[in-house]
Amino acid sequence: SENSTTFEERFRRLEASLSDRTAAIRTAIADSEGAAGRIASITQVLVTLLIPLAAFTFYRFMIRRQVAERRIEFEARLEAERELSRSKDEFIAGLSHEFRTPLTAIFGFSELLIEQGIVDPEMSIELISLINSESAELSRMVEDLLMAARLEAGELTIEQMSVQVVEEVESVLAPIRRAGSRVEVDLAPGTVHVDALRFRQILRNLVSNAVKHGGDTIGVFGRTEGGRYLVFVIDDGPGVPDTIRDRLFERFVHDSRRALLTGSVGLGLNIARSLADVMGGGLAYERMGATTVFTLAVPLSAAGGSDKPAIAHEFAT
Repeated sequence: SENSTTFEERFRRLEASLSDRTAAIRTAIADSEGAAGRIASITQVLVTLLIPLAAFTFYRFMIRRQVAERRIEFEARLEAERELSRSKDEFIAGLSHEFRTPLTAIFGFSELLIEQGIVDPEMSIELISLINSESAELSRMVEDLLMAARLEAGELTIEQMSVQVVEEVESVLAPIRRAGSRVEVDLAPGTVHVDALRFRQILRNLVSNAVKHGGDTIGVFGRTEGGRYLVFVIDDGPGVPDTIRDRLFERFVHDSRRALLTGSVGLGLNIARSLADVMGGGLAYERMGATTVFTLAVPLSAAGGSDKPAIAHEFAT
């Protein structure tokens, strides 16, 4: 019939349209698969190229960084070596000057005695006292150098024993007083557990510094405090500049280009603190008004000591 014929025609047209669309879709799918393949190939090529490139770039960055770090390290070491060389040169120059001063005095005074003989006993005694004083100063500087070398090498031997503070202080002050220096003393009796030789060296360095660089009034006072004995070496000099106060106990301390302590090799205070620490004590600096105070603390022996107040005048702490 007519309706059946119309239906068949429509069906054929629809079937043809679907076939065309299916072909188009298949073509699009094929094109997409081809594009995807090409993208995958390109991606694979890029990955193959980029990974080594990234690795090379990272490696190059690390090499440059290491070179920069090595350069900085090398420059720092070079500057440290230069500074060490300058310090050694300054130290040797200062050491030569400080040794020359007492040696010149010793040689000159002894030559005068040899040439003139003992004509004037009073003058001769004065010259001999000066020779003795300068010899003691020279001996102290040499002792500081030897002690510094022992401390640096870790070869210092400490033999602690019970000693009387008053006796040790008086043995240190005797040659200083013979040289004409006046030192006030007020010590509470006390027995301390120290190496007697090192204890005297600390006291000698502190008192010598006070005599050379302090004021006209010098005192050595002492008292017990708990399980320690405190020795105060005091003077009314100008004290230490604030710019180097924090470095006072370091070796070879300098204020600009000038040695902090003229008449010394710059080791005395460093050695004094090191020895105090080794013996179980300590050493501290304090400026109290117009007074300079070095406080040496050492352990009391088992026998202990008197608790009698030791400082009861203008230098009281």
